Amino acid sequence: MLIIDSEPYFDSLEDRYLENCRSDSDAILIKKAQKIEQGLGRSVRGEKDYSAIILIGTDLIKLIRSKKSRNQFSTQTQTQIDIGFEIATYAQEEIKSGKPPIKALIGLLNQLITRDDGWKQFYTQKMDSMILNGSDDKVLDMFAAEKSALDEYMIGNYNQAAKIIQKLIDKHVSSSEERGWYLQEMAKYTYPFSKSESNTLQIAAHRTNRYLLKPKEGMEFQKIDKISWKRVESIKKQIEKYTSYEDLLVDLNAVLDSLRFGVNADTFENSFNELGQFLGFLSERPDKEWKEGPDNLWMLGNNEYLIAECKNQVELSRNEINKDESGQMNNASSWFTRNYGDVSVTRVLIIPTKKLSRAAGFNDEVKIMRDSSLKKLVRNVRDFYSEFKTADLGSLSKEQIQSHINTHKLSIKDLTSDYYESPKEY
Repeated sequence: MLIIDSEPYFDSLEDRYLENCRSDSDAILIKKAQKIEQGLGRSVRGEKDYSAIILIGTDLIKLIRSKKSRNQFSTQTQTQIDIGFEIATYAQEEIKSGKPPIKALIGLLNQLITRDDGWKQFYTQKMDSMILNGSDDKVLDMFAAEKSALDEYMIGNYNQAAKIIQKLIDKHVSSSEERGWYLQEMAKYTYPFSKSESNTLQIAAHRTNRYLLKPKEGMEFQKIDKISWKRVESIKKQIEKYTSYEDLLVDLNAVLDSLRFGVNADTFENSFNELGQFLGFLSERPDKEWKEGPDNLWMLGNNEYLIAECKNQVELSRNEINKDESGQMNNASSWFTRNYGDVSVTRVLIIPTKKLSRAAGFNDEVKIMRDSSLKKLVRNVRDFYSEFKTADLGSLSKEQIQSHINTHKLSIKDLTSDYYESPKEY
């Protein structure tokens, strides 16, 4: 029996940077699919070998359920994943009828391990009926163009290298994340013969994908400012993206399961950003996107905001907020005032302790979110979305959504007051 726990991570700095800037690109998804397939093959070495494989971790389950990422797996692996989902429904039926979850799981595993004839027939029938998929010509064309551009660059044909990338953008690129990435590639290839044009391209790249490199000069800050934005409509659109509640739950769990102390800082901040979107707010990560400002920024309403500094990797046993941490909060608050002016803002420091050290202090009012409050918020968001479990996701009413918001303590008033404590002076 083989257990694979959580989504694979990259070792090289280049791959980590690629994932950071273009996490949904075919290039990254192919690399992840390859790692997973290599892992799946570890438990068998011959034609007569057999193995039960258990995949756990919300991020891994999200990866194998996603339609786009699943297309990067071989047809055989896709079919095996489908078999896994199908037999999981049998276990769910047994659990609903009163069988303990662990016994339902062990029962399924025993059918495989003991070579149950019915299981073998079911597996063989499913694998024999699969239809082999051909290669993705679009992805191959993009990889070929990237290599061709790099080859031209290496022999000094910088202008030609940039032209090849421009043709790639025109022919294949549709998402802003990918467009920004390839504009940055053009900026790199243009730099040797025109630093001015290269900087212009980098400005366009960063404007399109703010996780990319900051241009040397000319970058213009753009604040969140959507006058026509409405929260309940935003939540409704968020839910309507999904064809089933199960698909929604996979994405939601991937976010909520990462919102806990001890998780990697970048993962936590990204999940907090996505949490804002699940709650119907406009959200961004200023420190990551603009290289300055708070870790997270939510627009709660017109001229009403929430900024957060996340110290989730601090030990839960820590007694005090130190000088550097309060200083970072002060800098984040000053950045916000400088760029957004005199508007209503809730300043939140996510950290296990509320006690300030002797050298620490805040220039503005700051609220502290500790472990218990973070868990409460996660629980309430999970309960809020569970209200839609049996609903038709395509026909939810605004009144219905608003009622659930109020029931689960997720109104703007709640989110700016109920989940925090005041810092305690030394």
